[in-house]
Amino acid sequence: MAATDRVGRRIMVAVDESEESMYALQWAVENLLKEKDHQQIIVMHAESPTVSKFAFAGHAAAVAGHHVLDIAGRGGNHITQRVLSRAKDICDKHSVSVEIKVMTGEPKYAICEAATALKTDLVVVGTHGHGAVKRAVSGSVSEHCTRHCKCPVLVVKKPHHMAGSERVGRRIMVAVNESEESMYALQWALDNVLNQQDNEQIIVMHAEAPAASKIAIAGHGATSAGHHVMEIAERNENLITERVLSHAREICGKRNVNIEVKVMTGERQYAICEAANELKVDLVVVGSHGHGAMKRAVQGSVSEYCTRNCKCPVVTVKKPHT
Repeated sequence: MAATDRVGRRIMVAVDESEESMYALQWAVENLLKEKDHQQIIVMHAESPTVSKFAFAGHAAAVAGHHVLDIAGRGGNHITQRVLSRAKDICDKHSVSVEIKVMTGEPKYAICEAATALKTDLVVVGTHGHGAVKRAVSGSVSEHCTRHCKCPVLVVKKPHHMAGSERVGRRIMVAVNESEESMYALQWALDNVLNQQDNEQIIVMHAEAPAASKIAIAGHGATSAGHHVMEIAERNENLITERVLSHAREICGKRNVNIEVKVMTGERQYAICEAANELKVDLVVVGSHGHGAMKRAVQGSVSEYCTRNCKCPVVTVKKPHT
């Protein structure tokens, strides 16, 4: 399947009371929309079930019965109205019409459900930047969506020092390797994110595995062969790099897009974040292999690591199966 065409895309932005979610909406409006392409912004909000609020109130509240439920329900409605009012103000300032979708349930489940029901082409979520302990206890909404939404998911971090990003001159870095998933992500970025009229730039980044790590995998017998083994490993890695970059240039050449190339050495997740910070990119695009929970637990997820540790927004792109 080819990358999603930009015309008529449906972009869903999940919002709540947080500043992070409102920044994500602002970022999406400023960076993703092109009026001539008839793209659509869907503002989605998840209301907490009244029953869950009721449970938190404890036994004393339970005695009060339906009266407490009514109060909790009205409180939820006020929150929803306040959130949607702020979202509409942001969109109105950019003359953007929006569709509203309100769901009931835990945000991470509700977002994925809404994305599937509405057949969205992209989901945008803000991140609160919780630490490892809080993620382990309550889970991360952005990570859940990245794993379970069928469409690409863009995670936006609110900078501590600046206002919304400007589109003009953006630097978009796409991490590539030998996988079809990474090449699909590059193709998706060209079709859905890049706007050459605004002098935006695509940086194709590839991480070479250190030759020493390949020798270590081969075992102690290989290390005793000394420099000869190192040279073979380095030549093989250079051939892989040439093949990967050739494929990337071919994809970009078909769209008449000039690219900058960045080659790093090291483990992929660390190299991507290092390159993104060094080059001061505005957006990182990574493909996802869709590994299951067991493989993520053993190897870790490159996309999830980048989402947590890159300072700029990160979009995780999944290659459709059909």
